[in-house]
Amino acid sequence: VAAVLPDGQTMSLTVHHTFLALPEPGFQPRPLDPRIGFIPQRHLDHTAPFIESIERYLASRWRLLKKDPQAAVSEPVEPIVFYLDRGMPDPERTAVREAALWWNHAFEEAGFKNAFVIKDLPEGATFLDARYSGIEWINRADRGWSVGDFQADPRTGEILHAVARIDSHRRRTTSRMWQNLTPPGKACTAAEAPDLSLLLAGDPSLDEEALVLQRLAYLSAHEVGHTLGLMHNWAATTFDWGSVMDYLAPNVQLKGNRFDLSDAYPKDVGSYDRLMIRWGYTPNADKATRAAMVRDG
Repeated sequence: VAAVLPDGQTMSLTVHHTFLALPEPGFQPRPLDPRIGFIPQRHLDHTAPFIESIERYLASRWRLLKKDPQAAVSEPVEPIVFYLDRGMPDPERTAVREAALWWNHAFEEAGFKNAFVIKDLPEGATFLDARYSGIEWINRADRGWSVGDFQADPRTGEILHAVARIDSHRRRTTSRMWQNLTPPGKACTAAEAPDLSLLLAGDPSLDEEALVLQRLAYLSAHEVGHTLGLMHNWAATTFDWGSVMDYLAPNVQLKGNRFDLSDAYPKDVGSYDRLMIRWGYTPNADKATRAAMVRDG
């Protein structure tokens, strides 16, 4: 590090502070149900009876209200607005944007149309500013974690600001998966080595870049899911693509003597993801209604 500093000792840092007013009244906290994977907000309720625990857990959620409360599906009064990092290149940018918007399919089942909106981050804006939630592109030279995190009102669980961070190096790890599906050069003669296009029985248009973008799209949906309040799910993928909130390995099928990668990664949020959004965001869902959602799936 010293070699890149002006005098070998000192460096400059920019610190950004954001001060937020308390949210307006009207948000209805939703007690956590351990059967549904929402990220908890813990607080201590000192008014609780002495025979009960003072620990209380609320589900972390955004505030969504219907413009038309009587409509089965309505536009929200204020959508969840995310901004896309201006430094993200295409075609990665398009894949990330489209996959993040998969969550609107789940919000529609909770009664909201266009609940989740993506815009381009204004020039000069930063995700350190709590006015801008969104998807940030992190350039890495080696392996690192992508994450989705948020800041919430601890009194109610209302999410106020969130950022999904996606690392650029993930493309290279997916590229290695592709390369590992092809035989090493010395393992067979040139005549025996298959053409890459022959590896793909289900979708002959799928190539290395398509596989990279499929995995990046799934990653976008996964990290954005965290910023909507959702935890990991380690079991739902035992039934097809049950949840993008799992850590998913590529689904590589062998058809005849060919690899089929046409369904390598999910192309939408799963049935469990839709259940979570229904449970967390259906307006005015009382305890009995939410319990029925969990029981009936």
